[in-house]
Amino acid sequence: MKPSTVDAVKPTDFGEKALEKCKHWIVLEPLVYIMPKPDPKQTAKEKLGQYGKGEIVEGDGVRKDGIRWLKTSHEGEEAWILIDGTAVGVDRLFMEPVP
Repeated sequence: MKPSTVDAVKPTDFGEKALEKCKHWIVLEPLVYIMPKPDPKQTAKEKLGQYGKGEIVEGDGVRKDGIRWLKTSHEGEEAWILIDGTAVGVDRLFMEPVP
């Protein structure tokens, strides 16, 4: 069985320039939550929605308190998706910039 395109995507150590310039991001995890604010202490109860592995999300990569987030929108309101799992104790990226 051939791996899907998203399965072939391997996380990279993208730099600040990619964080600032990339506008499209691919989800690497089975699920990522869309959250109302950039706070890693939020729980799934507070999620606004979710995206699944392989979906492309449009937004701006930003750092908030040293944590990488994707600033996006959900139903016309500002929303946030965690890019870097280290903020919640997971040593992997949840999203990767699309070149």
